[in-house]
Amino acid sequence: MNYKFIILVLFLCTLSTFVFSAKKKPVNKRGIKTSTKPLFVFVTGQLTCQDRALMGVNIRLHNVVDKKNITLDNDRTRNFGIFYLRSNVNNSPNYELKLRFTYRCFRGSRRKTACINMKNFKFPNRIVQDKGKEIDHIYFLNKVDLYDDFLYGKYNC
Repeated sequence: MNYKFIILVLFLCTLSTFVFSAKKKPVNKRGIKTSTKPLFVFVTGQLTCQDRALMGVNIRLHNVVDKKNITLDNDRTRNFGIFYLRSNVNNSPNYELKLRFTYRCFRGSRRKTACINMKNFKFPNRIVQDKGKEIDHIYFLNKVDLYDDFLYGKYNC
């Protein structure tokens, strides 16, 4: 009888150790569970104007969640108007991306500033990669033609 009691106590101690030592995921102020892994966002694409690549355009990536405009990364477009931005989003699954850039569509034309966000531009579905130590969200914007913005101000900031 004594050994059954000892086995029961050891089993309960082991079970309580596993139950109470499990890490709980942190919860943000909105009540959404966040991951403890760092979250990286990758955005890549090509800027064009009437199928002509825009090279040397300064482009900035912002996070505009909670009415804060936080600059995450900046870069210049390379050959063929290609840009590649990467940034850490501080463990927040709730982010809203905005790309801001100043460009000239044609030589001698005036400079224009445009903003692309998730409301005025159809962002493609993100690709999620869980690499064990980090989570990556990847957006391929492909070709972003700015001719309509140049004429009509389609992507106003």
